[in-house]
Amino acid sequence: MLKRSASTIANQASSNERYMKVRLIAQPSREARELQRQLLDKDRLLKELDDELDELMNCDSDQLQILEDERKQLFQQKTVAEIKSERLQRRVDELEAELHRLKPQKLDSTGPNHHYVAGDTKLIPYKAKISSFKLPSYPQDALQSENAQKWFPSAFEYLNQDLGDDYNDLFKNWVKFERLKDWVSSTKGLARHNRPKELSKWILNCRYDRPGNEPQLKKEHLVQFRKSFSCWWRDLRSSGWQQNSATEDPCGKLEKERESLDRSGKNGWLSVLACLKWWGTALGDNDDRNGPLGEEWRSMVKDVSFVLNNLIAVVPNKS
Repeated sequence: MLKRSASTIANQASSNERYMKVRLIAQPSREARELQRQLLDKDRLLKELDDELDELMNCDSDQLQILEDERKQLFQQKTVAEIKSERLQRRVDELEAELHRLKPQKLDSTGPNHHYVAGDTKLIPYKAKISSFKLPSYPQDALQSENAQKWFPSAFEYLNQDLGDDYNDLFKNWVKFERLKDWVSSTKGLARHNRPKELSKWILNCRYDRPGNEPQLKKEHLVQFRKSFSCWWRDLRSSGWQQNSATEDPCGKLEKERESLDRSGKNGWLSVLACLKWWGTALGDNDDRNGPLGEEWRSMVKDVSFVLNNLIAVVPNKS
């Protein structure tokens, strides 16, 4: 009897122990299933949020594209308006200068172009020569080019100056060269060795994009500037580019030199023309540039134009 009771108690204890073990095992299982359900819910919610985010991003992309198109259109309109405004302002300045020169001056009986009439104290106009020079217009194809919009409008206006026919021919050759390069700025620039310090400072200070950055060259400063520029230009220019070789084929002889000069955009020939502009402007008016004082400058402009023209003949067309 006692043995049976002890056996029964032992069986109950074993059963209770197994039940507790089952409960201990089942509890984490339920918690794990609950956590798994929560994770599935979160995954589903996260997917919904991702879908909404994609939709918003697509919507924002469309809006950004519209805004970008509007910005480009406004930039073109602003560029054209600025060019016209600056051109008109320049013409107004020219007319005002001519008006000042045409103001009546007192009779001078010693002057070669005046006729003095006794007793006549009237003032007669000074016989001034009115310039008929017309500045080149902004190229229409550049208005449609995204590459040109990045830099060319400001550069065109900066270099487009009335400095005589030779400079005008050089300026047109430069525009032709940039067109052949599809208005792209080269990653490499012209060689820096012996480059004028005025040019280096101008480039460092954001070129024409910063007001007042242009070197204020005076006639007394021209001796040193023209020496430094001439030295830099000799380094850039191959001795093989001779004036009498215009009809020869320079491509085979000057391949390395051609590659070093094949620099477009802000980092290229713009720097050479900027130096010639400063030099020519510092000489004074067209009478000074066309006189003995401007002889070296005119020779340099012709030489630069010659080299650039020959480069155009052999440069690869990127357009």
